[in-house]
Amino acid sequence: MNTFESFHEAYHHLAALLAKEGDRVAGPRSRTSVGSGFGTADRATFEIVSPTVRIRDPRNRLLPDTCRRTSKGFAFANYLWALTPGADAGQVIAYNARGKAFTDDNGTLVCGLSQRLIGDDSGSPLRDLIALMRRDPSTRRAYLGFIYPADLRDEPRDFSCFGSLQFLHRDGRLDCIASMRSQSLIGVMPYDVILLTMVQETVANELGLRLGSYYHHCGSLHYYAGEEGHLRSVLGCADEVEAMPPMPARTPLGADGALLAAERELRRTGLLDERHLEPYWRDVLGAMRCALTSDKG
Repeated sequence: MNTFESFHEAYHHLAALLAKEGDRVAGPRSRTSVGSGFGTADRATFEIVSPTVRIRDPRNRLLPDTCRRTSKGFAFANYLWALTPGADAGQVIAYNARGKAFTDDNGTLVCGLSQRLIGDDSGSPLRDLIALMRRDPSTRRAYLGFIYPADLRDEPRDFSCFGSLQFLHRDGRLDCIASMRSQSLIGVMPYDVILLTMVQETVANELGLRLGSYYHHCGSLHYYAGEEGHLRSVLGCADEVEAMPPMPARTPLGADGALLAAERELRRTGLLDERHLEPYWRDVLGAMRCALTSDKG
């Protein structure tokens, strides 16, 4: 298996692999495929099938802007949205209006990760998973799937790119195995890795474990025809970026609600109430405030 210290190293490896071995594939024709203009545009991709990388330090999850400019605020908004019970599409669309394209006629994200990861008042898959790992630390059943049988029939616009997450407690560390159904290297992968490694760190903190390795598997890893310039930028980037600091022990799952309340107030008023927030979360919400402001122009 290809093992790397940081996401940046893994990302460069995958970009080089795509540049060398990517096969041209015709674009999908589904009427609900946003990437193909709802079936009206043949957006060809260059694809490799079933690559997997291991990242030893999941906190080293960011890319240099010279490699791939990423909105950290939107990435952090994705993370908090995924851990907000009963969250609606508006919470994440506030930080990136392009998300509206993935909603149905009622403005709903049918397959939203928030619903299928943290759930709502009727139940929480992620909390159930954490409870299982507390009862049985060696379990191999700490597994969540994000694609439901009805999705194949209904073909929602936001058909999940996330396939599954599995967590393993080994030698006092929490490993995470993420399987992606479909992974856009240029447009989406940097955001997905930030989100999923922060979820991994959240679960590790809830269980009182050290952070282990992060494994990222893609059924289809691809870039779109026309993105060759972005691919060259990735391959030519030699800059480094520091790892994020450790997440506080009090996560959005176990905190007193101050963090999620501060995010709601930020979205409602554009103001950031830092009084009850630890420095880590102040920085996270500060980046989100920048994304909120820039998206509103």
